Amino acid sequence: KDEVIRDTFLSFGGRRFDAVVDLDITSPLRGVRDIENAIDVFAGGGCDVVFSVVEARRSPYFNMVESKPDGFYHKICMSDFTARQQAPKSYEMNASIYVYSPAMLTGALDKTLLEYNCGISLMDDYLVLDIDSEEDFEMMKYLYAYYREKDPELDSVYKTAKEMNGDVLL
Repeated sequence: KDEVIRDTFLSFGGRRFDAVVDLDITSPLRGVRDIENAIDVFAGGGCDVVFSVVEARRSPYFNMVESKPDGFYHKICMSDFTARQQAPKSYEMNASIYVYSPAMLTGALDKTLLEYNCGISLMDDYLVLDIDSEEDFEMMKYLYAYYREKDPELDSVYKTAKEMNGDVLL
């Protein structure tokens, strides 16, 4: 995906941009406040990319395991923590908002996204649902209708894009 964002950015032929914002279509629940927060974190300086996150429900330092070569399962991040409250705060990327530095996009992109200087923008965890299947899409329709009644700002991103009549830069 980063290569596609880069190619699109480069297709603008040298036009100057302060940032490139990607609103991922597969995780569409977000409000204008979430987009503005991600941009504000980026504007704070020093980041190659800022992405939206939610607080992790599980800690890789305490209660997440993976298969190891010895055939057994062990903590993902080895640590001596005996309670999850002792572990460092962890975050889950929610694939909703990315803010890229133009300097990063003009570079080689020779490493994974998480190897760059990353910043995070915290969102509400109820906004996390990736659309990876038809069933997810059907579920999203219900969730969107439910949450936009409780939080009308979620509808503001859709309404703003619709009002722009297609004058949206991808």
